[in-house]
Amino acid sequence: MSNTSSRQVVIATAVVRNSKGQFLLQKRKDINIPDADGKWEIPGGKINFGEKPEDAAKREVLEETGCVIKIVGLINYVQSTVWRHKENYDIHVVVISYNARLESGDSKPLDPKVTEVGWFTLEEIKEMNTLIGTREFILKS
Repeated sequence: MSNTSSRQVVIATAVVRNSKGQFLLQKRKDINIPDADGKWEIPGGKINFGEKPEDAAKREVLEETGCVIKIVGLINYVQSTVWRHKENYDIHVVVISYNARLESGDSKPLDPKVTEVGWFTLEEIKEMNTLIGTREFILKS
């Protein structure tokens, strides 16, 4: 039985820089949203009910990559995309992002939806297969 309802989620992410000026990206595994599967993205995730967006960004980065970050500001850009779920419904995803710097931690994939984690230069990122909005957030950070 297919579900034709629509859903909306708000996502908080972080553009994380290390001391070398590289950016933290993770490769996404998402069999439910084929258009997002296998793409590189900035770490982040859903904001829990009652949670502050900046706290969600810090929590998600830690849960997904093992990195502790310090938020240094909100990025003046919002990404809004409608994704098609494989079970035949649409998900409207609204993404906000923060500038952040690495405080501590070894970057590694810790979440089942993350297959790889790495630090990349802007030039490298321009050549990568990234999720929609990833480059825009980095360029505006």
